[in-house]
Amino acid sequence: MTVIVCFAVFSPISAALLGVALLVWACRSDGLDRRMCRLALVALVAAVAFYLPSPLISKALGFTSSNSGWLFRAGLDGDTTYFTNVVKSVLDPQFPRPIPTIAVPILFLVAQLACFRMIKRREPAGVAAPTGTSPLAGISLFYYLLFSQYVMSSLLWPQAIAIHPYLYDYLLMAPVFVAIVLNFAFKPSPAALRFWALALLFCISFHFQQVAQAKCQGCYYPAAWDASSKQP
Repeated sequence: MTVIVCFAVFSPISAALLGVALLVWACRSDGLDRRMCRLALVALVAAVAFYLPSPLISKALGFTSSNSGWLFRAGLDGDTTYFTNVVKSVLDPQFPRPIPTIAVPILFLVAQLACFRMIKRREPAGVAAPTGTSPLAGISLFYYLLFSQYVMSSLLWPQAIAIHPYLYDYLLMAPVFVAIVLNFAFKPSPAALRFWALALLFCISFHFQQVAQAKCQGCYYPAAWDASSKQP
């Protein structure tokens, strides 16, 4: 619950979507999961509590929003300047992203899973993993709930994703990084841990360098954070 509330502080709308995802997850074949329902209620209440004060205070002070409306962000206004379809908004957004920013973590996860599979094949036959220690046991819930945020956002506001990939890509990549960390937690391998720890440090260092140097010409991500840029 604490993590959900903290999540709502930074992204109330995403927390509301998380609440919906938790409600769906709570519907099981053997009945309704009350614990999931409580978490869903916490997510929805926290989302409303942290989101509503700003528009209510703005209305009370007489301010009007100049942001684009829901029809524009959903791509339902008929304008094709920035958006044509959902697939393109994800793979080929209006403002391009540096490919390594997405590719490096995904390739690292794939290589990590391949390495763990090779190690598992070398283990003696008949040695069963302890119950609950499989990477999938820890990853599944976090992966689906985090990734559902990006799926729901891309379905509801695909034009927003096409225009602002730098604001939504963290929802796309968060499950990848969670999977990487949980793989380390649930499948430690002394033989490979040192190597993969260095690889993970390289991945982190690489991304910090990309942000600091902002050498993506014509990109708004991460060039939008360039101190020399005239845009805020």
